[in-house]
Amino acid sequence: MYYNLIDETLKLNPNQKFYISHDLSDNLIKHFSEKYGNKIITRQNFYHLIDKYENTGLNHIVDCIDLICLSNTKLVVGSNHSTWSRFAQDYKTKQKIEVTLDFQIDEYLNLYKEINK
Repeated sequence: MYYNLIDETLKLNPNQKFYISHDLSDNLIKHFSEKYGNKIITRQNFYHLIDKYENTGLNHIVDCIDLICLSNTKLVVGSNHSTWSRFAQDYKTKQKIEVTLDFQIDEYLNLYKEINK
């Protein structure tokens, strides 16, 4: 589902970048970076900023960076039960679309086009 969303978005805007916020091991997300290269940004892109201050395992500073980055996107694509993405939307982002079992890519693409007029 997420691959399709990224693929369809890149057809509309080949320069689009995607921030992927997650609560998984970083190794479980690397397939996105392997497939899409520099189009994918994750909290790993910011580890060098805090390495000298704190171990960059899953900790509070990394979580804060992750949440602030997500909240500064134009559109949050999240699961329907994610309080993390809901907070990011409420904090700063204006738009959120939820990925559910009946998710329709056209609904997302229309919202994407509207936001990026």
